[in-house]
Order: sequence, then C-alpha cells, then structure tokens
Amino acid sequence: GNLKKLQSLDLSVNNFSGRLPSSFGNFTRLLYFDARQNKLSGPIIPEIGNLRRLRTLDLSWNSLTGPLPITIGNLKHLQSLDLQNCRISGNIPEEITELRSLTYLNLAENIFKGELPESVGRLTNLNYLIAPNAGLTGKIPPQLGNCKRLKIINLSFNSLSGPLPEDLAGLESISSVLLDSNCLSGPVPGWISNWKEVESIILSKNLLSGSLP
Repeated sequence: GNLKKLQSLDLSVNNFSGRLPSSFGNFTRLLYFDARQNKLSGPIIPEIGNLRRLRTLDLSWNSLTGPLPITIGNLKHLQSLDLQNCRISGNIPEEITELRSLTYLNLAENIFKGELPESVGRLTNLNYLIAPNAGLTGKIPPQLGNCKRLKIINLSFNSLSGPLPEDLAGLESISSVLLDSNCLSGPVPGWISNWKEVESIILSKNLLSGSLP
C-alpha cells in the first residue's frame, strides 16, 4: 500500500486468486490497471472509487461476484472499462453513466438483472457498448440515441423486449449492431437506412414481424 507514485499496474494472465485488498484504493495516481484472466474472487471493492485518475480498468475473465459498487462513478477520467465474464450481479448502477470520458464499455457475460439505465445517454463519448449475455431485460433505452459516437452495439443473448427505438436512427457512425437472441418485437424500421456506415446488422432469433423495409 506504499506505492504512492504507481501509475501503471499490469497483472494480467496469471494465477492470482483471492480478493483485491482494500489497500489497493491507496494507489491514487494509478492511470492503468489490468488484472484480466486471473482467479480473483469476491466483490469489486468500493475503494476502487479512490482511483480518480484511472484511464483503463480491466478486470475481465475473473470470478468476481456481487454488484458493481456505486463508487465506480467516481472514475471521471476512465476511458475503458472491461468487466467481461466476471459473474457480476445486481442492477447496473446509474453511477456508471457518470463516466463521461468512457469510450469502451464491456459488460458481457455477467448476471446482471434489470434494464440498461436510461441515463446511458450521458455517455456521449462511447464508441463501443458490449453487453451480450449479460442478463439484461426491459426495453432498449431511447436515450442510447444520444451516444452519437457509437460504432458497435452488441446486446445479443439478453432478454430485451419491445421495438427498436426510433432515437437510434441518429447513430450515423454505427458500423455494427448485434441484437440477436432477444425478445424484440414489431417491424424492422425503415430508418435503419440512415445508418450510412453500417456493415453488419444481426437481428436473428427475435419476435420481429411485418414486411421488410
């Protein structure tokens, strides 16, 4: 806990186990932390919110449990957050949408419950929203259309329902939309022709109906 000047810590692809110590929150100058592909367990410590200078946080492919701490919202400079395959549960906290610098968000393969927060529209710098097989339910929030820089949306293998919100028509930078294996309904809207940069749209295994646009 005395590494007061530490700015970069890469522990990735090892066999570290157990919990992150709370003293980790003392590394207040840390900009980069990568602990992916280990055997870390237990909850993500609330002290993570002390790392206010952090730009990159990767805890993917561990055995972390419990909800995301609301202190995650303190990381105002965070640009990349990767929590893929961590067994994180509970609701996605509103506080995650305080991360206005975020360009990459990966919540895939967790066991969240509930909806993607409507306040996701605050993440206006987001390029990549990756959350397949994450336990999401409810509708795709129309506010996602405020994220004008989005290039890739992957929300496949969830339980999302309802129609595709028209607000997504304004995502002019979008290149890939993966919404397969959900419960989406209604027609395939004509406004998807607004997506001038799109290269891949996958809507298979839903409840979509009507005539093709």
